[in-house]
This record gives sequence, C-alpha cells and structure tokens, in this order.
Amino acid sequence: MNSGTAQKMIELSATGLEGLNHIQKRTAGGGGGETMDLFHDVVLAFSEMERALETENWTMSHRLDQARTQLVAGFSQLTDAYEHKDMDRVLELLEVCILPRYQEWNTVLRQELREHLH
Repeated sequence: MNSGTAQKMIELSATGLEGLNHIQKRTAGGGGGETMDLFHDVVLAFSEMERALETENWTMSHRLDQARTQLVAGFSQLTDAYEHKDMDRVLELLEVCILPRYQEWNTVLRQELREHLH
C-alpha cells in the first residue's frame, strides 16, 4: 500500500470517529432523530476503507479482523435501533458498543497502516 492511501485512510477513520462522537452528543441532547444521515455517512466511509483494503490485497491481522467483525455487528444493531426509532437504544449502543468498538478498530488500523507511511 502506498503512503498516500494509508494516510487518507487514517484521516478518514479519524473523521468517522468524530462523526460518531457528534452523533452521540446530539442523541444525548435529544436530537438523535436527526443523526441517521450522519450515521449513514460513517458507515459509508467505513465501507470505503474496507474496499480500499481489499483493493490493496491487504492481509488483515487477526486483531484487526476481530475488531472489524465486532464493529460491523454493532453497526447492524445500531441500524435496527434507528429503523425502530428507538433513540434510547441508539444512545446506549453508541456509548457501550459502537464508540468503544470503533476506537479499537481505529487504533489497530492506524497501528497497521503506520508501517506504510514514509
């Protein structure tokens, strides 16, 4: 993987975390119903990063694959909560599931991508 792609992925993963933190704050403040589009954007960015890893024939470490699997499962649960308009569940999932899992995935991804930065 070239250093430019690795750097862009690191930046995009950080932006995703910022988006999730914003969603959490808005939801905690009672504005969670307005955050579904931003959640969609975070998931789309995550998917683009996954696609970039596949394009680069990236061999995922076991730790990164586990973090990814847990995060994807959390995204699915959060999608269900949004579809049922259960903002209490959205907030709970963000705080106890999505943010910790995203942070773990992001940390591992950044560690592995640093090898490709010059």
